[in-house]
Amino acid sequence: MKQRLGVLIRAVLIFLSISGAMAQAAAPDFIKTKFLAGDVQTYPVAVLERAITRLQQSGFNTITLPVAWSVVEPEPGNFDVSPYYDALDRIAASGLKMIIHLDA
Repeated sequence: MKQRLGVLIRAVLIFLSISGAMAQAAAPDFIKTKFLAGDVQTYPVAVLERAITRLQQSGFNTITLPVAWSVVEPEPGNFDVSPYYDALDRIAASGLKMIIHLDA
Protein backbone atom coordinates (compact mmCIF):
# COMPACT_ATOMS: atom_id res chain seq x y z
CA MET A 1 0.00 0.00 0.00
CA LYS A 2 2.80 2.41 0.86
CA GLN A 3 4.39 1.90 -2.56
CA ARG A 4 1.12 2.59 -4.40
CA LEU A 5 0.39 5.59 -2.19
CA GLY A 6 3.90 6.82 -2.91
CA VAL A 7 3.32 6.46 -6.68
CA LEU A 8 0.03 8.33 -6.40
CA ILE A 9 1.53 11.12 -4.30
CA ARG A 10 4.54 11.48 -6.63
CA ALA A 11 2.23 11.63 -9.65
CA VAL A 12 0.13 14.36 -8.02
CA LEU A 13 3.23 16.35 -7.03
CA ILE A 14 4.70 16.05 -10.51
CA PHE A 15 1.40 17.15 -11.99
CA LEU A 16 1.21 20.15 -9.69
CA SER A 17 4.81 21.16 -10.40
CA ILE A 18 4.46 21.04 -14.18
CA SER A 19 0.86 22.13 -14.68
CA GLY A 20 1.87 25.74 -15.37
CA ALA A 21 4.50 24.71 -17.90
CA MET A 22 2.08 22.28 -19.53
CA ALA A 23 -0.41 25.07 -20.11
CA GLN A 24 2.15 26.81 -22.32
CA ALA A 25 3.69 23.72 -23.95
CA ALA A 26 2.41 21.76 -26.94
CA ALA A 27 0.52 18.56 -26.17
CA PRO A 28 2.82 15.52 -25.82
CA ASP A 29 2.83 12.93 -28.62
CA PHE A 30 1.18 10.26 -26.50
CA ILE A 31 -2.04 12.16 -25.83
CA LYS A 32 -4.74 11.22 -28.31
CA THR A 33 -7.79 13.32 -29.07
CA LYS A 34 -10.31 10.55 -28.32
CA PHE A 35 -11.56 10.20 -24.76
CA LEU A 36 -13.25 7.51 -22.72
CA ALA A 37 -14.57 8.16 -19.22
CA GLY A 38 -15.57 6.15 -16.20
CA ASP A 39 -14.91 5.48 -12.54
CA VAL A 40 -12.40 2.64 -12.74
CA GLN A 41 -12.33 1.98 -9.01
CA THR A 42 -15.89 0.63 -9.31
CA TYR A 43 -15.29 -1.54 -12.41
CA PRO A 44 -15.30 -5.30 -11.99
CA VAL A 45 -11.85 -6.65 -12.91
CA ALA A 46 -13.14 -8.29 -16.11
CA VAL A 47 -14.65 -5.01 -17.29
CA LEU A 48 -11.44 -3.09 -16.59
CA GLU A 49 -9.32 -5.66 -18.44
CA ARG A 50 -11.72 -5.63 -21.40
CA ALA A 51 -11.60 -1.82 -21.47
CA ILE A 52 -7.79 -1.84 -21.42
CA THR A 53 -7.69 -4.39 -24.26
CA ARG A 54 -10.15 -2.38 -26.35
CA LEU A 55 -8.21 0.83 -25.75
CA GLN A 56 -5.02 -0.84 -26.95
CA GLN A 57 -6.76 -2.39 -29.97
CA SER A 58 -8.19 1.02 -30.87
CA GLY A 59 -4.73 2.57 -30.93
CA PHE A 60 -4.82 4.35 -27.59
CA ASN A 61 -1.60 4.42 -25.62
CA THR A 62 -2.68 6.61 -22.70
CA ILE A 63 -5.42 6.31 -20.10
CA THR A 64 -6.60 8.90 -17.60
CA LEU A 65 -7.24 7.45 -14.18
CA PRO A 66 -9.72 9.58 -12.24
CA VAL A 67 -8.91 9.50 -8.53
CA ALA A 68 -11.68 10.83 -6.31
CA TRP A 69 -10.28 12.44 -3.18
CA SER A 70 -13.47 11.46 -1.36
CA VAL A 71 -12.49 7.82 -1.99
CA VAL A 72 -8.83 8.32 -1.00
CA GLU A 73 -9.70 10.24 2.19
CA PRO A 74 -13.22 9.13 3.21
CA GLU A 75 -12.76 10.77 6.63
CA PRO A 76 -10.35 13.55 7.60
CA GLY A 77 -6.93 12.01 8.21
CA ASN A 78 -8.03 8.51 7.12
CA PHE A 79 -6.34 7.68 3.79
CA ASP A 80 -7.15 4.58 1.77
CA VAL A 81 -5.82 4.12 -1.76
CA SER A 82 -6.80 0.43 -1.91
CA PRO A 83 -9.89 0.99 -4.10
CA TYR A 84 -7.44 1.94 -6.88
CA TYR A 85 -5.00 -0.98 -6.46
CA ASP A 86 -6.48 -3.16 -9.20
CA ALA A 87 -6.72 -0.29 -11.65
CA LEU A 88 -3.17 0.96 -10.92
CA ASP A 89 -1.67 -2.52 -11.19
CA ARG A 90 -3.53 -3.55 -14.34
CA ILE A 91 -2.92 -0.28 -16.18
CA ALA A 92 0.78 -0.36 -15.26
CA ALA A 93 1.04 -3.99 -16.43
CA SER A 94 -0.71 -3.17 -19.72
CA GLY A 95 2.01 -0.79 -20.83
CA LEU A 96 -0.44 2.07 -21.28
CA LYS A 97 0.79 5.45 -20.13
CA MET A 98 -1.26 6.74 -17.22
CA ILE A 99 -2.41 10.24 -16.37
CA ILE A 100 -3.75 10.40 -12.82
CA HIS A 101 -6.54 12.94 -12.56
CA LEU A 102 -7.06 13.97 -8.95
CA ASP A 103 -10.64 15.08 -8.45
CA ALA A 104 -12.22 16.70 -5.42
